[in-house]
Amino acid sequence: MKFMLLALVFVSLAAQAVSPEQVFLRDSKLPKELQKAVIDQALTCGDYVAHWSLSEKATAVRVDRIDQGIVDTYYTTELTVLYYFDGTHPATHSIYIESAQIDVNNPPSARWQIGDVSCPQL
Repeated sequence: MKFMLLALVFVSLAAQAVSPEQVFLRDSKLPKELQKAVIDQALTCGDYVAHWSLSEKATAVRVDRIDQGIVDTYYTTELTVLYYFDGTHPATHSIYIESAQIDVNNPPSARWQIGDVSCPQL
């Protein structure tokens, strides 16, 4: 019985994964289609990054109007990560992630792309 209760608690905690709405600003400029991919990239920065510790600080947008109506949009997102070094001292660092929305008329490329990821060196 105790085992089943413990298993239920772990399943319950695992089901409470952080959604993009909890990480990104309500009026975020980053499209929803890119938000999960940006979170996944931020998690690759190291063990000190956890879903619960991420929050969007800002997203810069650059629009590139190529020609014949083709428009590519590039995003640079700054996420703040809260972590504890030495287990007790809180600190924050910024993670910068570049991503893009490529015009669908550009066939060799995927529509949504993740580019460079800049992780803080701890």
